[in-house]
Amino acid sequence: MEKEGVRNTIRRHFIYIVKEVKSKEAERPLPSLFIIKERNTKEHRESFSCRIKGSMYVVNNGRIFLILFMHSLKISLVAVPQGTTQGSF
Repeated sequence: MEKEGVRNTIRRHFIYIVKEVKSKEAERPLPSLFIIKERNTKEHRESFSCRIKGSMYVVNNGRIFLILFMHSLKISLVAVPQGTTQGSF
């Protein structure tokens, strides 16, 4: 999307891995959160990214499943030279 001389790009990704386990004693990774903000004043760019990793147990019909997941979000802002904007969506 472009608005007022700034191009915004948003990317989202979701990854899930489902494994059947024998019990809730299965090894489970610790949850984590990563946040990065970058700013480049010379190139008129700014970005923000966030990644969340975690896991959970789910029981369905007496069977135990371990769900591993990762959600990521990246937002980029870039100045667009005057006269090249194409309008907003």
